[in-house]
Amino acid sequence: MKHIWRCLWMLLTVACVACGGDDPTEDPQPQPVPAGIQIPMTENTQPVVRTTGGSMTLMFSATGEWTATGDSESAAWLSFSPANGGAGKHTLVMTVTANETYDARIGTITLTCGNDRKTILKMP
Repeated sequence: MKHIWRCLWMLLTVACVACGGDDPTEDPQPQPVPAGIQIPMTENTQPVVRTTGGSMTLMFSATGEWTATGDSESAAWLSFSPANGGAGKHTLVMTVTANETYDARIGTITLTCGNDRKTILKMP
């Protein structure tokens, strides 16, 4: 009989230890995803632009609201679309007009999502 009581006591002890309270270090709240832009390694972020002009595309993903901005020096010959969007996968279309002068043109497009900034086109 002593042996049975001892076994029951051990089982009860093991059950109490195994069913301990919640772990206070465990955080049940989901962690927010930091805002950012991801550009696949296969994408060319520094394309060569011919003097005849043309269009290029860039695929990227954003984790939140994003914007694309260009510098004022290139506004006359460089355009892009769309200029903003939400979270998800996107394709930015960049169009460059023909350079009919011998002047070098310098231009930049920057993608911004939260504090994350990516310069995706920088020419001379």
